Amino acid sequence: MNTTLKITLRRLYRDRLYAAINVAGLSLAFGCCLILALYLHSELTYDTHHVNHRTIFRIVNEFNVNGKVDDFAVTSASLGPMLREKMPEIRDVVRFRRLWNSPMLRYEDQGYFWEDTYLADPNVFTVFTHEVIYGDPATALLEPASIAVSQTFARRYFGDENPIGRVMQLDGREPRKVTLVFADLPENTHLRYDVLFAYTHESLRVPDNVTARRQSLWGISEYTYLVLPENYPIENFPAIASRFYDEEMKPFELPGWSWRAWLQPLRDIHLYSDVGNDRPVGNRFYVYGFFAVAVFVLLVASINYVNLSTARTVKRAREVGMRKILGARRGYLMLQFLTESLLFAALALVFGVATVELALKLTPLNLWLGKTLSGPLLQQPWLLAGLAAFALLTGALSGLYPAFYL
Repeated sequence: MNTTLKITLRRLYRDRLYAAINVAGLSLAFGCCLILALYLHSELTYDTHHVNHRTIFRIVNEFNVNGKVDDFAVTSASLGPMLREKMPEIRDVVRFRRLWNSPMLRYEDQGYFWEDTYLADPNVFTVFTHEVIYGDPATALLEPASIAVSQTFARRYFGDENPIGRVMQLDGREPRKVTLVFADLPENTHLRYDVLFAYTHESLRVPDNVTARRQSLWGISEYTYLVLPENYPIENFPAIASRFYDEEMKPFELPGWSWRAWLQPLRDIHLYSDVGNDRPVGNRFYVYGFFAVAVFVLLVASINYVNLSTARTVKRAREVGMRKILGARRGYLMLQFLTESLLFAALALVFGVATVELALKLTPLNLWLGKTLSGPLLQQPWLLAGLAAFALLTGALSGLYPAFYL
């Protein structure tokens, strides 16, 4: 094996131009596919960091007003709690209400406006997965004046200190006490926030009066999420929502109005949601297009690599004949050709990964893609393993013809 490797390295040095052209083409293809794969992985794994992502669903609803149909990602604040009373299979309900006016939070002489701020139910940290840095998630939003903040928020005001118990001023007047600090949410989540407020205003609570509750169902303000059993048949929910409409909403409907609702799985929201009042979502057609480009680039580069390798090895017929005259066995010659081809493919993989690392650090690639990509070596070992397997396959295929024919 050592002799085979030495001969391979000597040939690599002797045919430097050929090796550089062959390896460069394949390495660029590997690099392009790595970048596209990182992008696709980010798009296809939205919200999967939540442990319960398979059982969390968002309610979306449709209002038909005199033939004009509008879909909304937000629902009435009363809808989730009232559905839970009628559907025993609902294990939990979490609501978010976005604060659209970007409130300012001040601590001592520091004040900043925050865009991603929401009111949320206290059980938000039970249903959705957060990495808690300081505080108790079970009690974080129970007090009316409590707030839970991200690590970025906490560092902006308090540096690396523990801010639990610090009192901040909301819009310069209302006190809010920090009760929990959570790690910044990953980029690939459809609902990002730096501050969560506890529900405090009366208008946000479900009315005790039955009539008031039913009337409030015709409004929209909350993102409502349900926790349902594993493998729950969401196709049954529209019929349940229809019965709910007949019992609770129809007696108070306005002339020409109607309503229906359905469920969106949490991990499908980013690519498959097209309703109004939603957070920014992705485009699944970009995913299809990028996947097709990655396959095409890799296929063309692999074919080109195999053709170059095959054409080059045909010229070595005299070398093969001389070695056979000198007593070289068929198995040894086959091993020699396969080793050379696999070494070229391995070098292409190494240079391809290095190219990606340099591109991520030295070019505005993340800005062009509108996404922060992670380096494949440390952050995405699964991706590198898959590409290594493909490089191995490509090298083996390009070495089979000369190995068996020559």
